[in-house]
Amino acid sequence: MRRILSSYDSALRASLLGGRSLLLAAAMLAGLAGAGWLRAGEAAPPTGLAALVATVPDADKDGKFTGPDLETIRKIYDEITKGGKQSVAALVGMLVEPGKGENYKTRYVLHGLVTYADRTENENIRPLVREGLVSTLGGNTPKAVQMYVLEELKHIGTKAEAEQISRCLADNDLCEFAAQSLVAIHDTADLLRNALPAAGGKNKVTIVQALGVLRDAKAAGDLKKALSDADGVVRLAAADALANIGEASAADAILAAGDGAKDFERIKLSEAALRLADRLLEADKKGDAERIFRKLWDTRTARDERQVRCAAVQGLVAARGDIADVLTAMKTNDPQIRAVAIRAAMTLLGEDGTAKLVDALGKAAPADRAALLGILGARRDPAALPAILGLLKDPDQQVRIAAMQAVSAIGGAKPAAEVLALLRAATGKELEAAAESLSAMRGSEINALVGAAAKQATDAAVRAALLGVLAARRAEDQADAASPALADKDKSVRLAALKALGVIGGDGQIPALVKLLKETTDNEEFSAVEGALSGVAARRGDACAKELSAALEGAPPAGAAAMIRTLGACGTRKALETVAAQTKNANAELKDVAVHVLAEWRDKAAVEPLLQLAQTTDNQAHRVLALRGVIRLLDRDMNESQKLTALEGLLKVAKTPEEKRMALGKLQDIQTVRSFELVTPCLSDDAVKEEAALALVKIADKVAKNNADAVRETLEKAAKATTNQNTRSKAEGILAQIKKQ
Repeated sequence: MRRILSSYDSALRASLLGGRSLLLAAAMLAGLAGAGWLRAGEAAPPTGLAALVATVPDADKDGKFTGPDLETIRKIYDEITKGGKQSVAALVGMLVEPGKGENYKTRYVLHGLVTYADRTENENIRPLVREGLVSTLGGNTPKAVQMYVLEELKHIGTKAEAEQISRCLADNDLCEFAAQSLVAIHDTADLLRNALPAAGGKNKVTIVQALGVLRDAKAAGDLKKALSDADGVVRLAAADALANIGEASAADAILAAGDGAKDFERIKLSEAALRLADRLLEADKKGDAERIFRKLWDTRTARDERQVRCAAVQGLVAARGDIADVLTAMKTNDPQIRAVAIRAAMTLLGEDGTAKLVDALGKAAPADRAALLGILGARRDPAALPAILGLLKDPDQQVRIAAMQAVSAIGGAKPAAEVLALLRAATGKELEAAAESLSAMRGSEINALVGAAAKQATDAAVRAALLGVLAARRAEDQADAASPALADKDKSVRLAALKALGVIGGDGQIPALVKLLKETTDNEEFSAVEGALSGVAARRGDACAKELSAALEGAPPAGAAAMIRTLGACGTRKALETVAAQTKNANAELKDVAVHVLAEWRDKAAVEPLLQLAQTTDNQAHRVLALRGVIRLLDRDMNESQKLTALEGLLKVAKTPEEKRMALGKLQDIQTVRSFELVTPCLSDDAVKEEAALALVKIADKVAKNNADAVRETLEKAAKATTNQNTRSKAEGILAQIKKQ
């Protein structure tokens, strides 16, 4: 909607809706502090209308509104109303169209007058204000002014003015404003209804929407006709209006329109049908509502209509109160629909729902039993445990799997033992379901049960599945149960053990994993060993670093490279020392691995060895990696002093302009005297003097005020050295400020 009101108008209306005193709200918004205006003992304002308006202070440039005090503004309103509706109309006549003059003061007075008249104690002047406003509609009054008047009539208009307001419905510019005013007045549906047949385009949409807001049942016939309008916007507006009205006879028309629609229009018409069904439920017309919900459930089956089906399920349960509707939804493969169905079932069943569901289990078909088990699992009620456990051996696999899922939500030693017994003989989907059930099951005692079962299992697939459960449960107390599987004759079990130990392994498993890193030749297993050891290293860094450092000597190249990479995962001081030493390895491949690991080190302790590497290496690629590693570590947990120390070291080892630029780029962001001093020598390097000058200017801008003597001479040199006019101007500006101090 186009707005012609200022921000204080909008804010004032918001305060009115909040129930504040109307005059107080006007005073607050307009900033009526009385500052610099009429005070006690001063002369009264002039009596002419234009003069009265002129006494209002101009709008403040800072956005605040400083106006007259309450008593003074009340006198202005009383003076205007003495002239009757003609004075109000004349006040409206002082408004001009946007862009053709200043409206602030006139709007201020006019809106304040409307607010003032709307106060309970001023109902005697309210009619003349309304009459004055409505008399300006039509004729030669500019459209923008009429829009403003219609906005004001929203607040004090009555049925007496509605007829004249309704004449604006035929105007393309005024229709929306008129419709909103009529809706605010309330008892005006007849006027909107009468205007509908002649309306077209956006006016028709506006009137249809207004009839829907007013919930005018008498307009249902015309609105149903509008469902077949050539204009799609009109069709959607009509459907929304009929839905809001709650007209049961419109259900078939809205549903039929949605059946024949596509894409966005189909979705919006389906939403309108849902809204209509909700209205019918509110009116206790459950049969009519159910029919709509059922049709939407049956026909809105596309993926992008999932939300419609979800709402339909909730509606059916609310309308019928029948668990059968929940079970139907539970049979779908859509997890979102199933989740909504479960929530609906919770609402339907109440506190005694478990007993109802258990009772239904004994009578239900297999597919329904699976759905009921899903709901029981969501309830997590231990009272259902006996019934669920009984179905773990159901003849139907779908039911057995559903029972495993349901029992996992309840947990406990007994359910775990039952599922473990099934897992030992399971295969395929059922084996996966049993493993998932044990992985999700609550209870600290379950880890030991699974660990013992993993040691005893004779089938390779079962052993691998149980090791996967230990990993999923992060059962660190069962690392010893997984360790023997490292030597299993079945590769899938060995890989499962490695994956598990990467999650649950501790100090006791490090020697075996390091040994495997030396001995394993299978590429897949080698990668799994390294991954497992890295996982342990992240948790047990000191122990792992000690073992790896000792094992490096004599390790084959591939194993040694993996050990160096794993030391990076340790991240300890011992690991750092070992990796730094390996950057001097005679083996070029191992040296390269060590440099890459050091350059990616996560701790600021790596700064010194990185700088040493940059200073001593003759490999340019390694040098760049080292310097970039230092720059990266500056953004880690380093304080300002530590950053400056690192950057000082970087500048000392920097050889190329690019390396110096890396340091200068960071130094200019640390604005201290020390950083200024570190940048200064670079000013004499022609390759980076421009970057140095810019950095000096940026730092000086912050430190010059309290360090004038330390800054002045160098900044003067920077101003002379730079060829960049912008940098020179900034330097000269700072120098000028220093001279004024």
